[in-house]
Amino acid sequence: MNRNLILLFSIFTVNTVQANNDNSIGVDLGYGSIKNDISSGILNGTSNNDDMATINIFYRYMVNTSYGVELGYRNSFGGFGSMLTSDFKGVRDLEFYGPKINFYSEKSINNLVGIYGKLGINYYTTEYVLNNEKKEISYSELGTEASLGINLSFDGLGFGIEYNYILSESLNSGSILLSSRFKF
Repeated sequence: MNRNLILLFSIFTVNTVQANNDNSIGVDLGYGSIKNDISSGILNGTSNNDDMATINIFYRYMVNTSYGVELGYRNSFGGFGSMLTSDFKGVRDLEFYGPKINFYSEKSINNLVGIYGKLGINYYTTEYVLNNEKKEISYSELGTEASLGINLSFDGLGFGIEYNYILSESLNSGSILLSSRFKF
């Protein structure tokens, strides 16, 4: 009898979780700009402006239909322009990556479209090579980030576009991200 009750409770719980679609996993692909401060070598005290490509993966848990928490990992690296000009600049192979956590809020306009915002913190490692000195630089720091976007939702799938801004002591970056996610 107890075994049947546990089985029945388990089936009911799984169906409830699936029906609420509280969990999402997804990926963002984007392109944008980056400015980082150079803190070493003969370029110390200057800044580097470049373009970058971005890949994010994330897990989101919705506490209710409007608010949630998002855990993710970001990797941003030199874009097309920086690949073409890196030999002529002071910095090449610029990359930053690491974990992030965001507070997520969404307002549905209708059953298909919603607008959302994110506000969070990150812990990114920035790496680059100083061209003149052939010296690799790497450091990690806490930063903040904010995003604003539009979602399209279909049954278990979602697609979106967002603007993301990152700010830390020695790095700031703005990018446009295309997002896809699966709700479960």
